[in-house]
Amino acid sequence: MSSLGEIHHTPAAADSRVPLMNLSAVQSRMDNLHQFLSESVTTNTPIGRPQMEMVSSEITSAIHQIIVNGAALLSCAAAPSVSSNQLAEEKAGKLANQVELEQNPDDDYEIIEIDAVELLAEHVHLCEICGKGFKRDANLRMHMRAHGNQFKTPEALAKPGGGGGDDPTRRKARFSCPYAGCNRNRRHGKFRALKSVVCVRNHFKRSHCPKMYACDRCNRKSFSVVADLRSHMKHCGETKWRCSCGTSFSRKDKLFGHMALFEGHMPAVVEEEEGKVRMKAESDDVLLELDEFGCIEDYCFDDVMNSPNLGYFNF
Repeated sequence: MSSLGEIHHTPAAADSRVPLMNLSAVQSRMDNLHQFLSESVTTNTPIGRPQMEMVSSEITSAIHQIIVNGAALLSCAAAPSVSSNQLAEEKAGKLANQVELEQNPDDDYEIIEIDAVELLAEHVHLCEICGKGFKRDANLRMHMRAHGNQFKTPEALAKPGGGGGDDPTRRKARFSCPYAGCNRNRRHGKFRALKSVVCVRNHFKRSHCPKMYACDRCNRKSFSVVADLRSHMKHCGETKWRCSCGTSFSRKDKLFGHMALFEGHMPAVVEEEEGKVRMKAESDDVLLELDEFGCIEDYCFDDVMNSPNLGYFNF
C-alpha cells in the first residue's frame, strides 16, 4: 500500500495533453489499487481500518480527478468545432471591442483566461518551495513565513499589487471562461468578461460542470457549487406557509401568488405539537367570537335596530 497516496495533477496547459496525462496517472493509480485488493482477496488477508481509509480516500480522489480532467477535455474538445459563422462573429466582435476601446480608453483591460484544470483544482495557490497548496492567497503568504525571515517582511506579507496605489499605466484585469462557445469566453462574439477568479470558478462550475452536490432532504435539487447547496438547505424542508387547501410553501410570496390564482383560499395557521405539525384553516362557517358578547350568532340585528335605546345615540 505504499504506492497509494494523494493524486496530484500536473500544472495545466492550453491543450488537451495535460488532462490526458492526468487521467493516465489516475489509471495507473487505480491499477495499483486493483492489484492490492486482488492480492488481499486471493491470499485471504484481512484489510485493516487504516488501509480501508486509504483505499476510500484513493477512490474519492480518483473520482474527483476524473471529473475535473473530463471537464477540461470537454472544454478543449469544443474549441476545434467552431464554425465559419462563429469565426465571422468573433472577428466582428473583436472589431467592435477595438472600436469601443478606442472610444473609451479608460475601459481598457487585460483579459486573463485560466485553464479548466486549474479552475477546478482543490488548491489554487501552491508554495514554490515545499509544494503545499492553499485555497486562499493570504493563507499561502502566511505559510511562507515558515520558510525564512525573508518572507516575514511587510512587502512579502502584503497582497500582490495591493500596496502600490493607483498606477495609471497598469491595465485592469478581467477574466475569461475557458469553455469555447460560452458567451463568457473571450473568443465569443458577444463576450462578457468576469471580474474575479472566484467569479470564473463559480461560473464554470455552475454552467459547464456536473452537479455533484445533491440535497438529501428533498432529493430533487442538485448543485455544482457547495455554497449553493448550503444556501438551499437553509430553507429546504420548511413548510412555514400553508394554504387552507392544504398546499404548503417555503416562502410567503409563493403562498400569496397561489392565493391570487384561486378564489377563496386563505392562509392557514401552522402549529407544532409533540413534534408534529398541525394545520388549522379558517373556513366560511366559523363563528365569530366576541370578547364580552359571546357568539354573534346569538344576536339578531333587527332587534337591535328597532330597540328604543337607539334614540339615545346621535348620528
